[in-house]
Amino acid sequence: MAKTFTFQDIPVKSPSFGAMGLSFGMGSKLSLEEAEHVLLQAIELGCTLWDTSIFNQVVYEAGVDEKLLGDFTRKHNVRDKECIEHTIERLGFTPDLYYLHRIDPIANIDALQAENSAFETLHEADGLIEAARELGVAYVAYSPLGHGVIKTLRGGPKFQGKNRYKNKAIVDEIKKLANRKGCSLPQIALARVDAHRMIPIHGTTKTKRLEEKWVSRNVILTE
Repeated sequence: MAKTFTFQDIPVKSPSFGAMGLSFGMGSKLSLEEAEHVLLQAIELGCTLWDTSIFNQVVYEAGVDEKLLGDFTRKHNVRDKECIEHTIERLGFTPDLYYLHRIDPIANIDALQAENSAFETLHEADGLIEAARELGVAYVAYSPLGHGVIKTLRGGPKFQGKNRYKNKAIVDEIKKLANRKGCSLPQIALARVDAHRMIPIHGTTKTKRLEEKWVSRNVILTE
């Protein structure tokens, strides 16, 4: 079932778009001209919850992702404390949702971001997801494709060794489900997160992949 969440009375469609891959997360360091075709397509599709961070570009220069998105929004006119002030300066506008990497005892919590996928289910067992639901806090899930393990069975160290065989078994089950549903593996992976009432973050530098992942909104999974 296609999901729409609300932040401060602003309706937001799921899934979210992760901008990290535009600068370095996918081995890319795109210019504005190279990235804008993907971002324009995201807007056309209705994918307007974009995830970025000052930490997305520590390898080259902190804040590059934010500046790229800021340059894009100023060019296309697509939207009506020290860190947040610098973020606003780079973006050129005040973001609707701002994640804190440390606890703020005063600010209200509208959303939290943590990992979740068929390969990483820690917070399904430790109570974090359940607590978020009870409190009405949106759970935004990064790495819903298991750091790429769903396609390559590589991923990071935690996906290797003896875990590789367990992960392969999970991938095999996802393939079976994808065949029954007539969709792709990434679509099943994103739909799984969505079925748990979470917002998956997906990233890409290709419009074709963006469209493929956005269609996961129409994939219905049951228990």
